Amino acid sequence: MFIGDTDISNAVQAVRITGGTGESRVTLELAALITTVDGEATIGLPERTEAALVALGWKRPDEPTCEGGC
Repeated sequence: MFIGDTDISNAVQAVRITGGTGESRVTLELAALITTVDGEATIGLPERTEAALVALGWKRPDEPTCEGGC
């Protein structure tokens, strides 16, 4: 499975396609790491998942955002 030139197949755990004639929706389930320490859950993203999200246009929260459009 590719987004542009980026192979995201190793990050995708499931694919669902819904809809019919006209517009359809594709839902991707991506790998995440969940750890719990002292009752507090933390979600982490493996490198392969981050690469897939970046290919879809995601930016890490610590990166600047596009103000006024990209």
